[in-house]
Amino acid sequence: MVTAVCGANGESTGTSSHPPPSQGAAVTPEQARRTLEVLEDDSKRAQTIEILRAIAGVLPPLQNTSSTNAPGPATKAARETGTSANEPQDTVTPDSLGAQMLVEVSEWIGAVSDNIEATARTITHFPLLWRWVERTASDPYARDRLFDAAWKLFVVFCFALMLEWLAQRGVHRPMTALEKLAERVRRQQHERVAAIARSAGGHAAHLARTWRLLQCLPLAVARLLLDLLPVLAFAVAGNVLLGTPLGTPVTARLVILAVIHAYVMCRVIMCITRMLILPGGQPLRLLKLRDETAAYIEIWVRRIAIVAVFGIAMAEVARLLGLHRAGYTALVRIVMLIVHLFVVIILLQCRRTVADWIRAPSPRCAFAALRNRLADLWHVAAIFFVMALWVVWAMRVQNGYALVLQYFLATLAVLVAARLAGIVALGGLDRIFRISPEFAARFPTLEARANRYYPALRGAVLGVIGIVTAQWLRIPPEGWQPDGYSPASATTMQSKRSYAPAEMLKTPTFWLLFLMMSMMSTSGLMVVSNVGPFANEYKVAQVLVFGMAALPLSLTLSRFTNGLTRPFFGWVSDRIGRETTMAIAFSLECAAILVLFAFIDQPALFVVLTGLVFFGWGEIFSLFPSTLTDTFGPKYAATNYGFLYVAQGVGSILGGPAAAFLKQTTGSWASVFIIVAVLDAVTALLAITLLRKMRSRHMQAS
Repeated sequence: MVTAVCGANGESTGTSSHPPPSQGAAVTPEQARRTLEVLEDDSKRAQTIEILRAIAGVLPPLQNTSSTNAPGPATKAARETGTSANEPQDTVTPDSLGAQMLVEVSEWIGAVSDNIEATARTITHFPLLWRWVERTASDPYARDRLFDAAWKLFVVFCFALMLEWLAQRGVHRPMTALEKLAERVRRQQHERVAAIARSAGGHAAHLARTWRLLQCLPLAVARLLLDLLPVLAFAVAGNVLLGTPLGTPVTARLVILAVIHAYVMCRVIMCITRMLILPGGQPLRLLKLRDETAAYIEIWVRRIAIVAVFGIAMAEVARLLGLHRAGYTALVRIVMLIVHLFVVIILLQCRRTVADWIRAPSPRCAFAALRNRLADLWHVAAIFFVMALWVVWAMRVQNGYALVLQYFLATLAVLVAARLAGIVALGGLDRIFRISPEFAARFPTLEARANRYYPALRGAVLGVIGIVTAQWLRIPPEGWQPDGYSPASATTMQSKRSYAPAEMLKTPTFWLLFLMMSMMSTSGLMVVSNVGPFANEYKVAQVLVFGMAALPLSLTLSRFTNGLTRPFFGWVSDRIGRETTMAIAFSLECAAILVLFAFIDQPALFVVLTGLVFFGWGEIFSLFPSTLTDTFGPKYAATNYGFLYVAQGVGSILGGPAAAFLKQTTGSWASVFIIVAVLDAVTALLAITLLRKMRSRHMQAS
């Protein structure tokens, strides 16, 4: 280990004052000192780890870890026969499919256990937080440094808050005058909108209200600037005081800066929020909201901003005071988890209001059934999306969270810009075609003739804006890759070229994937389509579990796990490989099916195990598409997956009717459960044996 660390560090620094010692040589004091320096320095240690990871990623994997310590079969044979180990030898391979499967399963279990252990180490660093607290409390030097930073922070904060209060008093009078001006403007515009609504109709009134919003924007921005002046005074005072002895030593200065910046950021966020919603301030409120809704938004924005900004700032302070990097990462994850849970609480509190807005007003409305179903389930999808974002970020999916946020904000910015362009264009068009009341009274038919082509022209303007907007919302160009990605870092086998559908259909690998997806779809739908009959047959449908009937609770949990399994196993497959993940997931469903059959008459276990069955089945809609794209390339991925998705149709045709036929023929559900378990087990074995080898040969050929 010492030799490896010294060698890696020497490579990273570009110096190598000592040659690598020969195998079995003793470690010198100089090597021990250099190794200790690397281990104690965070940057050097991280650099060394990256170098070792790069080396491990470049070198081909060993076929057998024991080969480095024990002579292989060829060496033993060479010693016994007296021939050279480099001469061709007859390779002894297992002569049966069962022996090959046992070897594959043994290697697979070892690889899976290593990956699970590595993942657990990267996610769970929370005990480091408690160790840091204990060390800070028991170390006199750490306590003195903490108290020194604390009293200096208190002094700086008190002085800066005093200046902020004085600045608030100074802007009070201009703020009052601005609000009075905004009230006068609002009244004039309200009267104008009412007059237009009486004379020109609802569409013109809507455009007038939109134009009023744009006219109020300068007043709202002026109020925002006045609101930010006290914050600016606070930031200037805090930074000026850090130029005095209060800003020494460097650690105390950085701690105070982190807290000051967190406070300023929270205040800026709240100022912008007040500009948009302004509870109790109708004249300058940009968004049309009720006072109750505006107050609700302000409360939750304040809570989320305080927890997120100050939580991350406290993590930075703890790191400055000696918290290890892994503990810092764990603390940031906890903070962001709390923020995401706040969002979940908001979704639950608003679910009825949003559901009423989504729900169709009449059963005869267009898409009434779809809207009503969406109204019942929208919050479940939203909660899943929110928590999936946290999982993507916390589990360090490469650029995952940043890319989701980046693309969402970019799309939102383009759509907002398009909406503003539409407002301005339609407002100008309306002014051009508007007839004054005097002309309308003198020539009653003039307005109708002038506006004859107005709807068509309005549609043309919106169409042009839509076309221009669409130019900014394009799919990435061919060959595009996220920042920081390199093909060498990929952990899954990926094709070097893209196969057209006609080429793909000629390969046996595709038909193996089709067969496997058909088997998994059939087995899954045999259970999915009969959860209700299962519950009624075994008298658990109406039994209360956690205060709710077992069957509805089971269906609700199953929908959640069926959605959760897709990104989860997709993420797992990106790290340990597609075939290995398939084997894990399909084996999980096989085990869940057998356990469910054994305890199907227990209501609580029925609820939990049906959710687990869905968790082991729903991932086929993420694993098979990704495996298909890895194998046949991304260019024709949509068309290729359309052919593969026919397997879901095969499962739909076979799954439900086959289960009903078996139940009617045998008089029991036992045969259904057995066939489902067999299909899952066979598909898992095909994934780690035949599919892996066929894909490997396919990649070499491509």
